[in-house]
Amino acid sequence: MTARLAKDQIITRVRGLTPTTSPLDTFVCLDDADGPVPPLEERAAGGAVRHFDIITLSGPVDDGQAGVTSLRYAEGLQLRVTYPAGFASDRAERDRIISEDTVSIVGDLRQPDNWVASIDTLNIGLRNMPAPITIPVGDNEPNAPAVMRLININLLFTT
Repeated sequence: MTARLAKDQIITRVRGLTPTTSPLDTFVCLDDADGPVPPLEERAAGGAVRHFDIITLSGPVDDGQAGVTSLRYAEGLQLRVTYPAGFASDRAERDRIISEDTVSIVGDLRQPDNWVASIDTLNIGLRNMPAPITIPVGDNEPNAPAVMRLININLLFTT
């Protein structure tokens, strides 16, 4: 199994989600674009589209204990989703939407039936998954500034 297959599967799963609030404003992956693409941090200027990407934080690292290889490898990924300035009418509404989206994303990724058989992922996100955080990005609008939601995902897979 390669980490690329796992990333592709995560992208497919997130792209296929229908947001609870604003179902027409779907998740759009920056990796789907052809040619040069501005970084996700620069996608904070208005609109209603939830842009996302996946970056590698660590790994793959042998998950063996006491120095004995276990043939299981862990890799840390981060799913980053932007919510542009003015995405919602105010901060409370924006925070509720972000919370709903996070529950949908994490819930979907934790379902073993949602992983294709060719990916022998043993576990996703259940190993020390820290709480998602939200950080400001870009030029901020006072009532509903642009933010990025960071969701750390820990993959555990066999070779």
